[in-house]
Amino acid sequence: MLAALHVIEGISKYISPHSHDVVCARLVHDPERLCSAFGHPSVLVVMSSRVVLHEAAAPTLNGQQSKQGPPAPHSITVPASELDPEFLKQLLLYLDATLVFPRKSPQLSIPEVAEFEENSTRPKERMKTMCVALVLCLNIGVDPPDVIKVSPCARMECWIDPTKMVSQKALTKIGAELQRQYERWQPKARYKPCLDPNMEDLKKLCTSLRRNAKADDRVLFHYNGHGVPRPTSNGEIWVFNKQFTQYMPLSIFELCRWLGGPSLFVYDCSNAGMLIRYFVETYERNEDEFVKQGLTDTFKNTIILAACAANEQLPQAKELPADVFTACLTTPVKMALRWFYLQNGPLLDKDVSLDMFDRIPGQLNDRRTMLGELNWIFTAVTDTIAFNSLPRELFQRLFRSDLLLASLFRNFLLTERVLRAYSCHPQSHPALPPMHSHPMWQAWDLAVHTCLCQLPAVAANIPYEPSGFFAEQLTAFEVWLSFARLQPRPAPPEQLPVLLQVLLSQAHRTRALELLGKFVDLGPWAVGLVLSVGIFPYISKLLQSSTRELRPSLVFLWTKILAVDRTCETDLAKDEQHRYFISVLQDSKDMSAEHRTMAAFILTCFVRHNTQGKELGVQSNLMTTCLDLMADEHILSALRSLAGDPYPEVAEMASRLVDYLLRKATNAALAAFLTSSEEQIRFDELLFTDKLAIKTFAVKFHPFEPLLFFAGANEIAILNYETNERFSIGCPDTRWQTPRSSARITALSLLNAHSSALLLTGSSDGVVRIWRDCTERAEMVTAWRAFTELASDDGLVLEWDQRKTPGTLFTAGSARTIRIWDVQHERLADEMSTGEDSACTCLAVDWSTDGHVFAAGFGDGSLYLFDRRQRKATQALRGHKSLLVNTFFHDWEGGEGPRILSGCREGSVRLWDTRVAADSYMRFEVRSRITAMELHPLLGRGVVACGLVNNSVNVYSVFGDLYHSIKHHEGFRGERIGIPIALAFHPFFARLAFGCDDQITTAYTCARKKP
Repeated sequence: MLAALHVIEGISKYISPHSHDVVCARLVHDPERLCSAFGHPSVLVVMSSRVVLHEAAAPTLNGQQSKQGPPAPHSITVPASELDPEFLKQLLLYLDATLVFPRKSPQLSIPEVAEFEENSTRPKERMKTMCVALVLCLNIGVDPPDVIKVSPCARMECWIDPTKMVSQKALTKIGAELQRQYERWQPKARYKPCLDPNMEDLKKLCTSLRRNAKADDRVLFHYNGHGVPRPTSNGEIWVFNKQFTQYMPLSIFELCRWLGGPSLFVYDCSNAGMLIRYFVETYERNEDEFVKQGLTDTFKNTIILAACAANEQLPQAKELPADVFTACLTTPVKMALRWFYLQNGPLLDKDVSLDMFDRIPGQLNDRRTMLGELNWIFTAVTDTIAFNSLPRELFQRLFRSDLLLASLFRNFLLTERVLRAYSCHPQSHPALPPMHSHPMWQAWDLAVHTCLCQLPAVAANIPYEPSGFFAEQLTAFEVWLSFARLQPRPAPPEQLPVLLQVLLSQAHRTRALELLGKFVDLGPWAVGLVLSVGIFPYISKLLQSSTRELRPSLVFLWTKILAVDRTCETDLAKDEQHRYFISVLQDSKDMSAEHRTMAAFILTCFVRHNTQGKELGVQSNLMTTCLDLMADEHILSALRSLAGDPYPEVAEMASRLVDYLLRKATNAALAAFLTSSEEQIRFDELLFTDKLAIKTFAVKFHPFEPLLFFAGANEIAILNYETNERFSIGCPDTRWQTPRSSARITALSLLNAHSSALLLTGSSDGVVRIWRDCTERAEMVTAWRAFTELASDDGLVLEWDQRKTPGTLFTAGSARTIRIWDVQHERLADEMSTGEDSACTCLAVDWSTDGHVFAAGFGDGSLYLFDRRQRKATQALRGHKSLLVNTFFHDWEGGEGPRILSGCREGSVRLWDTRVAADSYMRFEVRSRITAMELHPLLGRGVVACGLVNNSVNVYSVFGDLYHSIKHHEGFRGERIGIPIALAFHPFFARLAFGCDDQITTAYTCARKKP
């Protein structure tokens, strides 16, 4: 039952272009707002009698810490009796609101919100190396004129001794073996050997490979120049003439032009570093010329691997192959084992010999064998070294964008380690930092030593015992995690790339996924690191696994990743991977409510803004799955209560589902249950009542503190209704008032209510003022004149929008314009003509349009919709015959278009559908003249309070059902209240305050009762 409740809170109706009856899952909050699962910059402390919310220290407006130190924590204390999930959800939502600061209010702090650092860190550039030229200039039997070979010296090429066979046969066999070695890393590529070529043959080969390659495919040019002179200082390599009688120089820039870009060059020859030096210097010197020739992209996308630095000669030690650089690149395990033996032979068993290395059992791609496990460990070690040594962008370019390129660069790290022992320094472009002494090489040496010690036993058919390398690395990662939570932003763990490789092992996979889950739970930065290391393809592949033990960890990881990088959601369409999460959603037996809720969030991301996802959701019967979860009466009750959830998106989704079920219900009992669960709302518990020294014209609740603001003509009274403390802000400066009229305050609003609240007032003389420290020594922060003169006594009308940065203030009155202000900079941001002669009496902003659409009501009963993007009124809603008291946007049904609620002086309240402007589609009469009107959108489907001239305050549903009527004061005498002038609802709680013309102010809280 609990699981169903968790899931049903997230169900949302989605209107598909193919079907109007499609329902998909939707989580109550975005995951980053869930305290328990995703963290929040605030810390929630639950005590026995109260709840205290402390905001985290935050930067100032310009992103820097204040010189006076971090701001003091701001606390909100809530009585335990009022603690409920609705309040907490709305509180967390409010803390994410944008703050606005006037220019005269320095050093005010902004509460920190969750940052998604390193967002979208998956490698985006995907290339393939599908065409390979294998150019061998060996000229077997003839040494180059500039090379003096020692005796004995290295002879083997591709592990073949050419002196033991006819030269031409040896050349052919070496070319075929080199191709076979490359095919281990990229079997799908097209290989073209070119043996002892002349200039024309080489040009024909290069142009043919580029012509046959796709536009984004990389071409690999492997050059072995052991049988020709060393490259020249002018950036030339050597080939042969047609008669095979002369060496012919070939410029590497000419070679680049033939191959085009992107290209990868491997130069296995002495003095190879000279080619990189010449390439870089010449390109930098002639960059403008290359731009004119259109060759910039060709050279920028060129990657070069060179066997040694400039003026260095390849080692000739007899224990090494002549092409030791190529051997490291194409047969790294074999070369690494040989080099380990040469360095550490005395430490090994006397039965271990070099000859045994050619007979190591197993295949490179079979991780269960000795050879396969060594290759697996080598991949993990080199990946880890590169990830911890290179910038993220360079790592992704070289190690994650291309299978063959990544393999060559992993193996290139080995060349650096091996050749440095022989005073040779391999080079690359782009250049890499030295990595030959990284500590992970010691872990590799230990793994090699452990395996080689078993070699004699394995040769005698004794089963091989797998290495403990991966288990040890997982333990190291687990130790790191145990200390990571003690630091705000720990250094990344070295073992992260190892976990990627461990996911390939069934023996360690479950543990690796659990550790990954703990790691990504550290924050968005951890998710970014996981994506940058290349984990996504692995966990995507695991969705094809039927192992049930992996489900919780996979669901958690996918939830975390989608919460940070929504670009990953499109991958769920591949191979119908979304069905994995549908099965999790349906599995109420083995899956917890928390993981099923996460599956609901994942499916929401999949269908929300993804056309293909929407279509696959329909085909997968996602609607049926969600509706099946609503078969229980308790779930239906929970769903109905969520229609009044204070979080607008939750209330909207729940209302959609209730309306949908009502339309589709064929069961009379179900329909009766859905409609009978409506609660009646009565404001009959007195919060306070008092007689003030001022006549109230406006009233406002503080959202998070027990404060009420009452505006008189020229004074503001502030009441703490828990401690009964009182404060006041005196008469504003009267220098701007004309002798003929005395300005009065007509509007109140609060800025930054969840931080250091500022009080904004509007007066009938058109002046806007902002105050701070209202409960201490009130100080005016700033003031300006919104209108030079207002003709009538209706005063200034204000509507404050703090959903975006900077905050926006809408102002209107008897002037024929509506002015929109950038409060932070105190400047006029926009001005629109009303086209009306009568005064504007009320304003409302449609939050669903990011403040672009707003409504304005006028003294003659007119109601207009304005669109700031079109800079004009776009719609006229006609029906009222007298002054509009107030108007509100209220999407109570969760439909496609906003609904508007409006009430006029003569007692008519109307609901409008903005899609049909002919007339209101619902109305009710209050049977008395309305003096004030307010809406609480979070109670039920909306609650309307109307102050009436017959000395009463009536509380209605938005459909006109009378919930409660307040006519008399509390107490033994129970005197009749005065005529209400100002009303206000608490934005979150069910509290109502009003002030009457007899100067008595009253506030009530709500008791909900079943009808």
